[in-house]
Amino acid sequence: HSFPTRRSSPVIFETRKAILAMKWVIKEISRRLDILKGENSRNISEYKGKEGMPSILVVIDELSDIMVQYPKEAEPVISKIAEIGDIVGVYILLATSRPSSKILTKDIRDVIGTRIALQATSAQDSKLIVGIPDATKLNGSGDMIFREGSKYPIHAQVIPIDYKEIEKIT
Repeated sequence: HSFPTRRSSPVIFETRKAILAMKWVIKEISRRLDILKGENSRNISEYKGKEGMPSILVVIDELSDIMVQYPKEAEPVISKIAEIGDIVGVYILLATSRPSSKILTKDIRDVIGTRIALQATSAQDSKLIVGIPDATKLNGSGDMIFREGSKYPIHAQVIPIDYKEIEKIT
């Protein structure tokens, strides 16, 4: 099995191309699942003991752009990546400044295990993201509500970082 050691895709700005890239990710998930099956590994952790398989992170900076233009194509690929990708080391990070039930659909919310709300403009938006209305009370500057799975949401404060630190991390 050949895997690149470390590579990143250029940023994709065109919505249609982003959909095509996510469809490629679905094919890669299927390919990786076949490899795991052939090696009798249940997940990437078991497989990494035998051979390296790099992680893939899909970042969608403004989910609403994709969901407004291509909802019927975007929703199933996003849901599938979120639902089974972690088994093979494929993860998805979604962000939106316009949370609504048309953007954060029930299918997407059901498979996104961890959610963070920064300042929400309405109690309805807050409930959609983290299940409680409290994100309307956040003051910004790293103030957030964090929810992992079905656990009760946690109010947290994170330290803002600058672009140089973001570059190092990524």
